[in-house]
Amino acid sequence: DDVERTLVMLMFSSVNRWGEGGSPDWGLFPGGREALDARMEEHGSMFVSRCLVTMQEVVNNRLYERIREQRGMVYSVGMSYDPLYLMDCGFLSVSLMPFPDKLDDSVDAVRAVLRAVLRDGITQEEFEASRTPLVQEITESLESNAYWASLLEG
Repeated sequence: DDVERTLVMLMFSSVNRWGEGGSPDWGLFPGGREALDARMEEHGSMFVSRCLVTMQEVVNNRLYERIREQRGMVYSVGMSYDPLYLMDCGFLSVSLMPFPDKLDDSVDAVRAVLRAVLRDGITQEEFEASRTPLVQEITESLESNAYWASLLEG
């Protein structure tokens, strides 16, 4: 194969599975840290992690639609949240395989999508499109031995 390819990874520190560590800006959470603590008390220690998994899906949908489908700048693009169970923090990463002649423009476009999410938030439609399959996946995993064994592993 003599096709020239490129790969870009953007990495960001994040919280771990239990919502701790990293260097988050809690001001981004509606109501700030106090409101977040109340939500974690109400919904459990994995609240932040589950929020980030949902946001991962929203951002993935936006990246795919805007960077790949609308602008045709990449072979592939996606965001991943790794909460790291036994570490003090987790991380978020965005990987993309831009066409070589669109490398700089595609990185700028990804950053613009991320900034827009931080600045403007997400729509209810985007939230539901991401939440519904995640809830179904979680519900189904509760019935699988693999899920329960993974919790025992840590």
